[in-house]
Amino acid sequence: MSGNNNLDINSKSQIGEIRFPRSQAQADYKIEKKKVVRRDGTVFYKKTTTTNDEKIADACVQIFQQSSLAKEFDYDNLRENAIKNLLPRFNKYKLIVTDDVTKKEKDKIEEKQEIAIAQYIRDYIEKNIDLTFQIDFDKFIKMTGIKSAERIGNALNMLDEVQSKASYEYKLPVINEDFSQITYELTKVSTIPRISLILDEDMGKKYNTISEYAQSDIKNKRKHILGIKFDINKSYLSSVLGLGRDYTATNRKDRNNFTSSYSYRLDILIKSIEKVQHISKFNYFTFEQIQKKFGTQFKEYRDFKRRVLLPSIKDINEYTYLNIELIEHRQNNAKNREVEGISFRITKKISIDKKTKFGVDKTAYYIASRLFYFTNEKIDNLLGFAKHIEKTFNSLDIVLYDGKYINEWKDEADKAVEAEAELIKILEDNNRLFIQKGIEYDEKRMCIVQKEIIQNEEGVPASKIKIITTSNYRVENPITSLIYIKELTDREGESSYSILDFLPFSIALSDGWKNIDNVEDYIRFKKNIIEILIEKRINHIKVENKEIQELLYTNIVRENIKEINDKYREIIKSLVK
Repeated sequence: MSGNNNLDINSKSQIGEIRFPRSQAQADYKIEKKKVVRRDGTVFYKKTTTTNDEKIADACVQIFQQSSLAKEFDYDNLRENAIKNLLPRFNKYKLIVTDDVTKKEKDKIEEKQEIAIAQYIRDYIEKNIDLTFQIDFDKFIKMTGIKSAERIGNALNMLDEVQSKASYEYKLPVINEDFSQITYELTKVSTIPRISLILDEDMGKKYNTISEYAQSDIKNKRKHILGIKFDINKSYLSSVLGLGRDYTATNRKDRNNFTSSYSYRLDILIKSIEKVQHISKFNYFTFEQIQKKFGTQFKEYRDFKRRVLLPSIKDINEYTYLNIELIEHRQNNAKNREVEGISFRITKKISIDKKTKFGVDKTAYYIASRLFYFTNEKIDNLLGFAKHIEKTFNSLDIVLYDGKYINEWKDEADKAVEAEAELIKILEDNNRLFIQKGIEYDEKRMCIVQKEIIQNEEGVPASKIKIITTSNYRVENPITSLIYIKELTDREGESSYSILDFLPFSIALSDGWKNIDNVEDYIRFKKNIIEILIEKRINHIKVENKEIQELLYTNIVRENIKEINDKYREIIKSLVK
């Protein structure tokens, strides 16, 4: 990079989106040990970061990603340049897809090409950029979003303590000169660049560190600060600039509300696996593996769960657009067994605004979305069309859309929005049931849809949305969604199972598993069995045949067992409180 190395951040820049390479979002996290001296003089070392450390790390990422550097190192331009320069070597070493290659060979060639392109971009950035940058002190403090840092003493102490605390470590694929071999090198990326103060001429001669300056007896410390200097390593810059398509985005406005520093790691990990959560390669962690993602070293899982997982899950659920549920995997689903691994069930929250949809008047959006998704009207941009309808409402009194006047559409939209609120409550209250049936709410279409997992051309599992159609109607709005759910639950009620249909089965008691082989066993342990069914403790009951077991679990979750009538359910609940 030539010329001035000042980071030109607009004073009106707001705390907003930041991006991480997906490999970094899923990386192991290392925290440096910090020396702590107790009151009695004894010394110990602990590994810790604070929420302020994380806010500073996020601010640094956003500063670089919003600066002119991001434009100079625009990914599309970098990729075009990389392909142009690599193409002669691709041809030389026959790394080109031709008509006569098999699908397997094509996939391998494209994989090697992508690794080579990414490697070229990283090298280009690292060779053509300064490693020292300056930024205005006040702008930097504002970008952290840390209110207490507005006081100079707090700001200096915060900057002094944040140095070199943590880093991400992950394997990065690299390819040799003739593209014949892919290897993996361990990459270490510090979360925060080395930060120092730029002081005026007099002060700069006296103080070598932020700590020395913070502890000095100078009354107006802010007066002598000209700016902040970042000293970065090459791996840091190539992890925040020139990011391609494989990145994880998150919102700093959400993250700045987190109460636990661990939430910052869970946030990007969860968002990086959200779309592939059904693949165990990405969403199954042993205790050792998940600890590495947080940089912790707890001896007991229960302590890790209490101090790391539960607080960070609470933050994600409260402050982001996601809801996550911790799934603990035990041998034979036995609750008294040690946890072998964990995974996460990730769902999006659905917000209800009765006046607008995606920032557009609800009636305008409702009209546009009906025509966009459920008719043959040729509409290029859904939101653009909705905004057009919204702007011209007053002149549309006699205009027909799909055979309806605007006033008719408004009446229908009002009813649809009211029904939507009821529909979402039903879906959220019975979340697990609808997940099992592959039913979810499509907020853009404003109706429930069937979600299917299929394999794409590369053999990778992917989700596919299917519109639900019955013999009498198509589900295409909140009202028909409610009708379909009612019919679905009515059908479930008509085909209830008896728990006796699943004999023989086993239940978990305090002294171990008990086989229920016949009606006599059922009568003897009826209270225990009913409690399990009422509480939906599916990991306390098992059937030898896996298919039958899945059927049993599904019906327990749906409360579709004949023995559990409402009256008995209330009695049992009162007994087990």
